[in-house]
Amino acid sequence: MKRFFLLILIGSICLAISCKKGFQQSDLAGKFPKSTPQELNYANTSALLKDMKTFSGAVKKLDQDTIKGVNDSYVDVYFYTKQKPLFTKIYPDPAGDKVYFVEYPRDAATGSNIVLKFPQKLPIVDSNELELQVFSADPQQPLTCTLPMPNAAEYVKDAEKHEFEAQYQLYKRFFQSGTYDFDALTVQSYRTRGYPFIVFELVRTTITDKTANVKFECR
Repeated sequence: MKRFFLLILIGSICLAISCKKGFQQSDLAGKFPKSTPQELNYANTSALLKDMKTFSGAVKKLDQDTIKGVNDSYVDVYFYTKQKPLFTKIYPDPAGDKVYFVEYPRDAATGSNIVLKFPQKLPIVDSNELELQVFSADPQQPLTCTLPMPNAAEYVKDAEKHEFEAQYQLYKRFFQSGTYDFDALTVQSYRTRGYPFIVFELVRTTITDKTANVKFECR
């Protein structure tokens, strides 16, 4: 009899532990380091999409443990992508020692949102294309980039022949971000341009003039 009650007690303890397992770090597809930007390559983008699906499912189930766990894991996690910048204007400072660039975090060829293209289909979205909806502090205003340059006027004359690259540092907010882009991962009618998309906050933009071998920031 004592043995019988002991087995029941052990079973109850095991059941309680199982029921209270909750969110585990091993449940995450992406295990990204804090504060070190990660490239939006196939592997990292795939992991992010999987964790977005986990988070979205938890929101629908009101699973607060998983919601908090996924959100906390992505706090201070940053991503980046390198693209050709979209400059709408380049002009010298009247003082002649700076060059100003008016820049938008958009596709340089189309002026639309940047679309990443991968060699194979991404998980969750079943597509090899993914739109980045990037929002700055003031989405209605362009970025202004400043390059210190002694011979500003001469630089501007040749700038159109230079090769530029923009590195956008991005942050994906989970908690209190809304679930529109999370839902659009699987509901195609939510995709405004036909692409699955992720909404990012723009943290920093760094422009590299590969021809002149200089880097400068945008605000």
